[in-house]
Amino acid sequence: MFEYHELTTITTGNEELDTRMGGGIPYPSLVIIEGSIGSGKTTLLAQFIFGALLAEKSVLLLLTEQTTVQFLNQTRNIMINLDKYYAGGALSIYSLPRVSNVLTKELAHTYVERIINHLPLWIQRFNIIAIDSLTPLARELSDDIIISLFLNFRRAASQGVIIFVTYHEDIFSSKVKNSITALSDVYLKLSTGEFGGRFVKLLHIVKIRGAPEVSESTIAFEVDPAFGIKIVPIAIAKV
Repeated sequence: MFEYHELTTITTGNEELDTRMGGGIPYPSLVIIEGSIGSGKTTLLAQFIFGALLAEKSVLLLLTEQTTVQFLNQTRNIMINLDKYYAGGALSIYSLPRVSNVLTKELAHTYVERIINHLPLWIQRFNIIAIDSLTPLARELSDDIIISLFLNFRRAASQGVIIFVTYHEDIFSSKVKNSITALSDVYLKLSTGEFGGRFVKLLHIVKIRGAPEVSESTIAFEVDPAFGIKIVPIAIAKV
């Protein structure tokens, strides 16, 4: 049985998104962001990280598919400017070296062991720990190792932090997905859709532990370079 610190919420940094998600992100929690390619996983994670930084939380971000510069450039281009937080030390970013190009099973196991071994240290230093994305590592890992990793994430979250994990929707077996669903506190699925010729990204809220009733289980949004994440009412999206 996992025991949690007193549950509160932190802002996503987007007032309209907060409202539709029942107040924001539960704190502490294990947050899963699953989605297809191009569905906005990194963008949504960046929005959540921005909200945490606004709430004066310290954040550790582990990247497996981008460099630090690429991530900061991407977020800057969608009006989620994290530069000052990175420069000031509130946001720490580490990019695993060329992980998607040279990853082997042995190296994947090494990275996972390091993550598990460092979690007790990280939760003493950071309020938020995020991994974007777990997909390259997961391709090289057995179901049992992946489940063990998520058990460690859950234990870390229970000690008073938020753990964010993103991954591609088709990477896990049904056995792993069932375990992740049970272990997670917030489970979000991203996809893309077309309504009346208008292309939007869709955020499907599978579960949010401890939140009041969520008014919308599916949230449509666009990524506007001038405004960042822009919520699109479903009724309008369908026009």
